[in-house]
Amino acid sequence: MYVFLLILHLTNGEIVNLPVSASEKSCQYAFNQVIQIDEGRNRVTYNGIDVGAYLCKDGNGRMIP
Repeated sequence: MYVFLLILHLTNGEIVNLPVSASEKSCQYAFNQVIQIDEGRNRVTYNGIDVGAYLCKDGNGRMIP
């Protein structure tokens, strides 16, 4: 199990830092676990707010692909 920080940049200007645990060391995998997809409106949201961008960092601040 991997633990790292998922950083979401929301379209309302808010930045959300979420500690996540995932069975694989993949930022995309972790992202897919916390977002909601509205396929009918072609949107990706977190708590009802559109996600503009995201990235992941490990405990040393290094980016995780």
